[in-house]
Amino acid sequence: MLTNTNLLKKLREYEKDKITASMHRKLNDYFKKSTFNYETIRGVNKATGNLFMWVEAMKLYYEVNKKIEPLRRELKSARAKLDAAKKELESI
Repeated sequence: MLTNTNLLKKLREYEKDKITASMHRKLNDYFKKSTFNYETIRGVNKATGNLFMWVEAMKLYYEVNKKIEPLRRELKSARAKLDAAKKELESI
């Protein structure tokens, strides 16, 4: 995998919004292990350490996005109500 010349492109283009709860649970199983950390993994291979940081960032993105997504939906709904109210006011 690390020798794949398209790896960086695939990582940059990874659709992080499609990370599922199941994927996150599986990641958490690994992160619970005391040997699954940046220092240990980087000690084995520097490139793998960097990939570990990317995986950890995707895990964190999922956790933050899970909290923010309901707020985004609420904002979208509030904007729609505001737009409707503005149109109603303009018609008066």
